[in-house]
Parts: sequence; structure tokens; C-alpha cells
Amino acid sequence: HDMMSGPPNHRPVEEYPAPAPKPARDAEDSDTDDNSEYESEDDTPEMTLTSTMTQVKFLALKNLGRLVADRAERREKEVTTQRENDGGGPTEAIEDDARTNLDADFALALRCYAAAVEIDGTDASLWRRLGALAASRSLPHVARYALERGLAIAPKHPLMLEDLAETLLAVGDLDAC
Repeated sequence: HDMMSGPPNHRPVEEYPAPAPKPARDAEDSDTDDNSEYESEDDTPEMTLTSTMTQVKFLALKNLGRLVADRAERREKEVTTQRENDGGGPTEAIEDDARTNLDADFALALRCYAAAVEIDGTDASLWRRLGALAASRSLPHVARYALERGLAIAPKHPLMLEDLAETLLAVGDLDAC
């Protein structure tokens, strides 16, 4: 690859300017904690991403969501299998801890998918993944919204149509089926 054949074309870290020191301020005037670099959110510098950076962010969020969801689904199956094999399963404390970790992982996957569709809302397969995950986590209204958005992009997608029909039944909207 051409990029790797020559010397790096970036500046060493030492050449970047040092951050400006924090201005002195009265503790009474502050509306932020002492660890904050900026006085308020209005003082934060505006960062704009290039289209390539935006695409990389979108793909990273989409892939991270899938990885986290897949890992949580595997762990959920392991916990269920363990419980069935042990004739009642692990103690309640261990099961509660596993359930908390699984819920956190599924919530992270949902947030990753949601952040990705905020960047690019034209990916029908991502809307379907978001809808399917929301439905599996007993969030039928989120699932319905995501699946309807996906169908607006790909109106004849058979699996999304089926998922939406199941979700509409779950929320009791039989007229929309």
C-alpha cells in the first residue's frame, strides 16, 4: 500500500501547540465542576467532521452496536443454558448480576444503533436491526418507529414487513396490520 511505503506525513505530537491554561475563576461564579475545561457548554470549540470521518463514525457505531448485541445474545443463551443444565441455575445474586450486565449491553447496542441512524437515516437494514433489538427488549414502540422508518426507505422489504406486523400485534394496533 502506498501510504505505508514512505515516511509518515503527520506532525509529531511535540509540534502541536500546548492547550491554553485554564483561566482563574471564582468558585462562587462557576456553574461547572473543577474538572471541566470550559466554563459552560457555549465555550466548547465547534468540531466539524469531514464526510469521511462522518462515514467512519457511522460505520463504527453500526458495527459496535452489532458486536455488543451479538455478545449479549450469546451471553444470554449461555445463562439460559446454564440455568437449564443446573436444574434451576445459578444463585439469584449471580443471575441478577448477569441480567444487569446483559441489560447494560443491550442498552449500549440500542444507543449505538440510534446514534448511527442519526448520522445516516437512509440505511434500511440498520433501522431493521434497531427495530428487531428494541422488540426483543420489550420496547415495542421504539421497534415500531424504527421498522416504519426502515419501510419508508425499503417499502417492499419482506422481513421488515413481517417484523412490523409482529410489532403492531404486540402493541395492539390491529388496524395498522
